[in-house]
Amino acid sequence: MAFIDYGAVAFKNGKCIQGSMFGDMLSMVGWREESLDGNFFSFVGDKDFTVCFYKTYMKIIGEGEARTVYLNDNFIGWKKYRTVCFPDNSSEVVEIVVTPRQKNCYTFKMEYKGDKYKVIFGYGIDYDYWLETGIFNYYCCPEHFFKYTLPRFFKDIPYNIRLKYDMWVRKRRKTRKSKRTKRGVTFGRFRQ
Repeated sequence: MAFIDYGAVAFKNGKCIQGSMFGDMLSMVGWREESLDGNFFSFVGDKDFTVCFYKTYMKIIGEGEARTVYLNDNFIGWKKYRTVCFPDNSSEVVEIVVTPRQKNCYTFKMEYKGDKYKVIFGYGIDYDYWLETGIFNYYCCPEHFFKYTLPRFFKDIPYNIRLKYDMWVRKRRKTRKSKRTKRGVTFGRFRQ
């Protein structure tokens, strides 16, 4: 399991181009900018048009000013995010399509200069786990469910039962005490 909860895995023409959890910008897109390299999980494109991915947002560079697109679950029921980009040094029109997978997890697709790019990024994506198992999101896989979620659920059952019981006892004592004071009984059965 990852030491952080977010990640990305990038593909170009069906082959994984991600070398590690934080992709190397120079090997992925052919250029490097110090402010970007190491601060994003993944990069796709080339020196004329680059898209960078980190957590639940992506940064598009090469279309005039760089712009950041924040994706989140506030778009309840949204099926796709689409945008069209016009790279400065190219006559191509690039269509970007982002679809939600699970909570805060997305699939990015783009076709640029004859290459097809796909990036799966967001919450629960683990590059190392994907290499081992072929499963992108370890939070949504059966292994995580049986190893972590289910045991935690059964471990918490006695605690939750005890908590409910203690709340019921306190409530019952409180109602009994209020009934006694209404009747004027404070010391056992004797009235004041």
